[in-house]
Amino acid sequence: MRKMLVVDDIRGFVEGVRDTLEKLGVEAWGIVVSDEGFEFIDPKGFFAHMHLEAAVREVDTVFLDHTMPTPGDVLLVELRRAGLPSDTKIIGTSSRHQPYASMQVSTGVLREEKDLAKLLNL
Repeated sequence: MRKMLVVDDIRGFVEGVRDTLEKLGVEAWGIVVSDEGFEFIDPKGFFAHMHLEAAVREVDTVFLDHTMPTPGDVLLVELRRAGLPSDTKIIGTSSRHQPYASMQVSTGVLREEKDLAKLLNL
């Protein structure tokens, strides 16, 4: 089973994309970034309090925004320190250029099940 992580500062967006991924048969984690830190959403949809290590373990793709209280490039460094493998695919979801991402998509693509399935070849 594919495992993915959705990272953004808008809780509703993270929950929505995570739910869509689950419908497509993907195990999905979410991280909501705020000024106070991080909130984690586990694959069952519950808010979980855990370390970054648990959220990054075994994911093959990360959807990462840039314009958050902790910018995407800074957060990516934290995710790498927490154990995110260097070969993990990073998909940028920001309107700003994200040179650290292997590809960049509009957030609208992530909201539609058929578009997301096509993007991920599911």
